[in-house]
Amino acid sequence: SSYQYPRIILGGCHVSSNVEDALSGENFDLGILGEGEKTLVELLNCIENKEDYRQIDGIAFMQDGSLIKTKPRALIENLDELPFPAYDLIHDMSIYYPQVHNYSNDAVWSVITSRGCPNQCTFCDRSVFGQALRQRSPENVASEIALLYNKYNMKEIFFVDDTFTINFDRVIKLFDILSSQNIYISWTCLSRVNVVSQEIIKTMKKLGCWKIMFGIESGDLNILKLIKKNINLTQAHQVLKMCRKEGMRTSGFFMLGHPGETLETIEASIKASLDLPLSDINVSINTPFPGNEQYKQIDKYGILASTDWTQYTNWRPVFIPYGLSEEILLKKRREFMLRFYLRPQIILYFFLQFLSFNGIKRAIRVLKALPYFLFGK
Repeated sequence: SSYQYPRIILGGCHVSSNVEDALSGENFDLGILGEGEKTLVELLNCIENKEDYRQIDGIAFMQDGSLIKTKPRALIENLDELPFPAYDLIHDMSIYYPQVHNYSNDAVWSVITSRGCPNQCTFCDRSVFGQALRQRSPENVASEIALLYNKYNMKEIFFVDDTFTINFDRVIKLFDILSSQNIYISWTCLSRVNVVSQEIIKTMKKLGCWKIMFGIESGDLNILKLIKKNINLTQAHQVLKMCRKEGMRTSGFFMLGHPGETLETIEASIKASLDLPLSDINVSINTPFPGNEQYKQIDKYGILASTDWTQYTNWRPVFIPYGLSEEILLKKRREFMLRFYLRPQIILYFFLQFLSFNGIKRAIRVLKALPYFLFGK
């Protein structure tokens, strides 16, 4: 062959959304754009058989100093075609667990049952999975959970889909299948306040769900409209109240540094977190990733403080709204966390968790994580 076969291959949202930067140095030989499973198999087969890989759909590489991108690969329509993760290659699954307040059983694992998000949030990166919602069948998901339950002794599942409850009939069918196999698990999931009802929440509780995580993002209505979240605080309060009535724990996701953010809107977000009946919160820094809608609006609402892509973590300010600064955003994030968590009812909730089964393990994990949790370092 007159050309070199790639040795180091890059995939994921960085190369999919910003391939020019990802392949600009000498660290990577080839990038896989979008979903990688089928592309990678084809690529490895070509390399193994010493065939020309340069016509494979969905790849990018440098050739004679120029960036070459092949035809985009179509999204995988039938996710059931994909194999389960190679759990047998994980030496000890027990060392992996979510944050200490996000599981009730120490034997917990994450499962994703869909790809693509049909919502319009401007801060979301869709460069890999796209916007079209594609869901695994209940039978396929049940088979993976049965494997985790029977072979690896997992008793709790965290469903990490963007909106697990978006098709609730599918959720009911999944748990009907699990019940028919005498598999009963506790579980948590991500959802939205505009896709659940009292009846859905009540059914989720009966099916073993003990916690739902909702994206609230901001306490300011104008910002919620600007980022196209398509919710309001009245909805959020009603749904969170329903969850509390059913004995369901709730997490609220907030972000600071939105387009249009001010000290007043940050204060509105902090007050919203205190007013809403939330069990815990997560506060990140808004980050306009290349390829999402916000990235195209940077000059209108602020400045890009860094193009060092290693800083694009959602924990360090790389986008600074006009009138604010990196120092203010980090200071306000700390204040946000402290004002929420240093309240008697929240302290009591976490204290009671440490008295529960596996409480000592939780306490040790909290102490180790506390500097990152409160101060981001």
